[in-house]
Amino acid sequence: MYQTLLVAGALSLAACGAVPPWSAPSAGTPTATIPVTPVNGTTPRATADTCGAARFRHLIGTAVPDPFPFSGPLRLFRSGDMLTMDHRPERMNVELDRNSDTILAIYCG
Repeated sequence: MYQTLLVAGALSLAACGAVPPWSAPSAGTPTATIPVTPVNGTTPRATADTCGAARFRHLIGTAVPDPFPFSGPLRLFRSGDMLTMDHRPERMNVELDRNSDTILAIYCG
């Protein structure tokens, strides 16, 4: 019985192989880094501009337009809101002030 448990434990650990190393983006992946300058002391972010966020940087510090002039996947959220951790490069994230509709940051992911 003890030998059976020992073999089962060894096989379980063997299944937990090493995680493959992170690979660099392919040649077709955009690599430009776009700094996003937030207002009101929030944490700045930098990300690849895979969704075209740089075109909307002029909206930072203004009220969010309705409708927002972006046709792709869009996530509007208030600073401090709980968010999913999935990274979608084509999605534009627009962070709003907690107490108003002022845009604090615009970035991809």
